[in-house]
Amino acid sequence: MHSIAQASTATPSDQRPSISPQLITTVVAALTASDAAPAIITEARRMIATGQVHETASEVVRKQDNESLREFFACLDVIIGRVVDHQPLTPLVNAAEHVTQTAAADRAPGHYPWCQPGQCTNLRYDGDGGEPYFEHVGPHVDLPLPDGMDCDHNELLSAELGDADDAIGGPLVSFNSGGNGVLLDPDDLTKVIGDLAAFTDSLRAMHRQMTAQQAEATA
Repeated sequence: MHSIAQASTATPSDQRPSISPQLITTVVAALTASDAAPAIITEARRMIATGQVHETASEVVRKQDNESLREFFACLDVIIGRVVDHQPLTPLVNAAEHVTQTAAADRAPGHYPWCQPGQCTNLRYDGDGGEPYFEHVGPHVDLPLPDGMDCDHNELLSAELGDADDAIGGPLVSFNSGGNGVLLDPDDLTKVIGDLAAFTDSLRAMHRQMTAQQAEATA
């Protein structure tokens, strides 16, 4: 398994920060011209440098498919995106607390740590007279529709982790789009995650191009 320490094996172009090296110079010049305090200029330098390091490390982790760090950087990307867009972090905090509470509540015999409290269904084989078993219900996530977009069931993408004691092969993810769903095993889900990551990277690139064009138009 790769680590960030192995990033030295990457090519120089892989290690190059995605943020323009002129960004610090431009920001510092603008702050200086506006008579900003030295402490603010120093903090701006630090924050831009932090962003450069994060972008480089995140790209290395994604390219190397570093499983132990990929989710951590993905969470950071979500947080950074919300901060940039002036969106509250409260939903992320609530989600983290919910995961913690769920893990504590469902460390019970017959359940997975990820089972949602009160959501699992107790069934019986062959009707009422059979042995009992559980259909386990895990975390559910939706990709909201953009404003003005219509889709069947108002569902662009959604996924839910689940399992049944009578199933073979362990937990599966139910992956749905507009009511058309498929069950994914870990290998299938790995491919979907990679495809979505590449799609998100492309959206970020488009967003950078848009904002750069806007900046040029207003300069």
